[in-house]
Amino acid sequence: ISTASMAKAKEESKKLRSLNFHHCLNINGETMGLLETVPIRHASFDGSDIDDSGIAAIGKIKSIKELDLSLTAGYRAESLENLGKLNLSTLKLRGTNVRTKNLLQILPQSNLILLDLEGCKRIDDLAIASLPSNCPLLIELNIGHTAVTSAALPHLAKLKNLEHLSLNRFAKRGDLVTALLALKHLKVLDLVLTPISSKELERLLNNSQISQISVTAAPDQPSAVI
Repeated sequence: ISTASMAKAKEESKKLRSLNFHHCLNINGETMGLLETVPIRHASFDGSDIDDSGIAAIGKIKSIKELDLSLTAGYRAESLENLGKLNLSTLKLRGTNVRTKNLLQILPQSNLILLDLEGCKRIDDLAIASLPSNCPLLIELNIGHTAVTSAALPHLAKLKNLEHLSLNRFAKRGDLVTALLALKHLKVLDLVLTPISSKELERLLNNSQISQISVTAAPDQPSAVI
């Protein structure tokens, strides 16, 4: 992505609302700084290479409401703390190197309704415990394949709007079903590649308001929706 091409795009696209950079290289502060005053609401950089200055510049585009940084690299985890300057409704950090201490600096996000942290292996129970006070309007949460354990899930019961929870490849480390039964507003649950017995699944189905559960019966079998 060249500065010249971005400058031209800015001049020709003053009504730009959505920005999508997929698997792009060399996104930096000089490039992104040109868009600081453009009223972008949706920005996706999935799979792209962004340096620290690029992340800092993204944090200055105050109009952004939906931000996707899934599978991005090239920056220090600390740089993500610049996103705390934004007022987001959607934040996707799937597969990034974000740590709990960085996430706590990005939060609070009082209008956040979707948070995707799947594959963020340095996100732990402390991050989950902070969500009810930091993201009270959360509707969808993805914490599969993180360091989060079942012990943290009861904190989510305080999120009265939480309807969709993804725990794909979730290492239970505790009584997962009991923890999930405390989430009274849950409607959709993803447990793909998460170990769960038929008895546990039956107990969950018989004692909750969940209307859809996605599971994988065995590692060599396709997932199923119940």
